[in-house]
Amino acid sequence: MFTHNSYILSDIFLEVLERNGNYLSREFVRRVRLYIKSPDFAKLFNFIVVNSLGGKIHIKRSTIDNAVDFLIKTYEKEIENDKRMSDKEKAKQQMKTDMYMYRDMLKGHVASSCLLE
Repeated sequence: MFTHNSYILSDIFLEVLERNGNYLSREFVRRVRLYIKSPDFAKLFNFIVVNSLGGKIHIKRSTIDNAVDFLIKTYEKEIENDKRMSDKEKAKQQMKTDMYMYRDMLKGHVASSCLLE
């Protein structure tokens, strides 16, 4: 079950990283704060933080799928808006291939840990 405590842990994680991190850490926090506007991405991020700290919360397969779909749409927009990129369709296809591979690996790991709802 997704609890209020998991929100607190992920917020603490982001705050610490933002205050004590280098430029790349702060950029990561900035992007995560944009992404967590998607409820499914927020649930996935909280799931990852809580479980990496030893908590045991479950997540729905559909939440993972929806979070990855949200990231794909976001990255497609970024690719489309990148004026330096010449072959945008190839870049989008490669990104999608990678994202689907990461999604499948994540779901496999979550399922093997018996944390999939």
